[in-house]
Amino acid sequence: DGAKIASIVRRLTGVRGFDAERERFAGLIDDPSNTDPVPQQQQSTAPDLASAQSAETAGRLAGSNGALAHYAAAAAADTANAEARRGLDRVAGALAGQARSHLAAGNVAAAQGLQRELAAVPAVAGAAADLQREIESAAAKANRGADIERLLGEAQDLARRGRGLEPRGQSAADRYLDVLNLDANNDNARTGLNRVVAVAIAQADAALEAREIDRARKLIERIQAVAPRSADLKALNKRLKAAQDAAKAPDPEQLALRDKLIREGEIALSTEQLVDPPGDSAYDKFRGALRIDPKSESAKAGIDAVAQALRDRARAALAAGRVVSAHGDLEALASVAANDAGLSALKREVAKGYAERGQRLLDHDKISDARNDLATAEGLDPNEPTVVQLRAALVGR
Repeated sequence: DGAKIASIVRRLTGVRGFDAERERFAGLIDDPSNTDPVPQQQQSTAPDLASAQSAETAGRLAGSNGALAHYAAAAAADTANAEARRGLDRVAGALAGQARSHLAAGNVAAAQGLQRELAAVPAVAGAAADLQREIESAAAKANRGADIERLLGEAQDLARRGRGLEPRGQSAADRYLDVLNLDANNDNARTGLNRVVAVAIAQADAALEAREIDRARKLIERIQAVAPRSADLKALNKRLKAAQDAAKAPDPEQLALRDKLIREGEIALSTEQLVDPPGDSAYDKFRGALRIDPKSESAKAGIDAVAQALRDRARAALAAGRVVSAHGDLEALASVAANDAGLSALKREVAKGYAERGQRLLDHDKISDARNDLATAEGLDPNEPTVVQLRAALVGR
């Protein structure tokens, strides 16, 4: 009757989800005959909603008897039930928040457990997927942190054992670089690497002072590899080059021999012993001096003088009609100065000399000799105009 209904209304007042039913119950108080049955779907969801609200109020959000499970059951039974949907979203958001708090505290396992609760409810799959990505990122970060601590410990141990830069791949510097690959701003790794490099720089300096050039070079190469931006590298490389140059410089006895060879070369040059006799020619003397001291300007100038003398002598021979002699000087020039700028022009001149002589031989019906001169001329410059003319004159002869 109306009194009982009114009593029920008073007890339910303030209970979550009841407000939507207040008008219907008020109607029953005024007209007890107005007893429209509650829809079947609402009847089936009511227990789950009540259990869900009770569990949510008590703070039991997860678990088989938690608010999430009951809201999920209510939403599954009545997909149009807005209260079940709102409750489900609300509890899912609260559980995701708890999981993130666990992540912030470093408790990945607890966060993963709550994520599995959400993942079991298809209606909140999006929230579960977002949370899973955050968990995976946190786990990777935690693993990276553990790796960094391990690598830093190994680096410190290697440095204490004197393995700052060597052996490659198993040195303190390598471990510090591994850390920086994981965390480019890791101060411990940067400080450790700088300390190792500073020790190596001091060792390289000491090696240079002791004229241990090979050891210094290897140390500098390693410093370049692990710390290419080191401000000390430029000065170190400069000192290394100076030490290498000093090591290559001839000793006083060798310098005396160099000067003697240069004097002998100048004498041979003045008597036109340019490339002969072998071993005593001007060219051989100057070349011997250069082997002792590759930077000797006097020896280089001597080689250039030999080349110029060969060019002059070849042209003088051509002017005198001694083409074979000119050819010999040309070949000597090619041996002495293969990159000589005037070599091509001299080849053309000698080719012309052979062609002119061949033409004269042809004029005296010495066809075989003319052909020999043509062959020699073509080997030097087949396109020289006089050579072309001789070739045409010999056609059919």
